[in-house]
Amino acid sequence: MPLREDRLRLRHILDASREAVELIAGLNKAEVISNRVLTLALVRLLEVVGEAAARIRPETQVQSTAIPGRRLSACGIA
Repeated sequence: MPLREDRLRLRHILDASREAVELIAGLNKAEVISNRVLTLALVRLLEVVGEAAARIRPETQVQSTAIPGRRLSACGIA
């Protein structure tokens, strides 16, 4: 069951990351910053990524350095 939970969390990370990329596609930094609703949506998507990454078991994190859990935790996001 733990491996299944980790896979689900990885899927949440992937889905939220892809959605964030789609939201800002074709926009420049000024456009993103000036759009309050978009900024709030991006913050929420980053929270989803951070929360999911923080709950991935250490054994799974060791298998892939692409999982941002430790880096996000160090930044105070997760």
